Amino acid sequence: MRLAICTGCHAREDEKHFAGWIELLQSRLGVGYFGGEGQGIEVDFVSCLSHCEQGFALTVEDEVLVLENAEDFAAFLERLKRVASTR
Repeated sequence: MRLAICTGCHAREDEKHFAGWIELLQSRLGVGYFGGEGQGIEVDFVSCLSHCEQGFALTVEDEVLVLENAEDFAAFLERLKRVASTR
């Protein structure tokens, strides 16, 4: 499964918030700053997902998700489970 994380404007403007999301991904999924694979997830860091100023943006199999709170993260995890179950 492919996960792309936007490192564009939001990451530059709010580095502490961006780092917090990365740390959460690392603790829950085993993925972090250097990408790589964790729990069958291939991670890429990309320069822009065209969701500027909306929050922490990432894609799950080319579907863009913007995470702003715990509910968004829970929805993201559910999306990962659904994609993984179809493989």
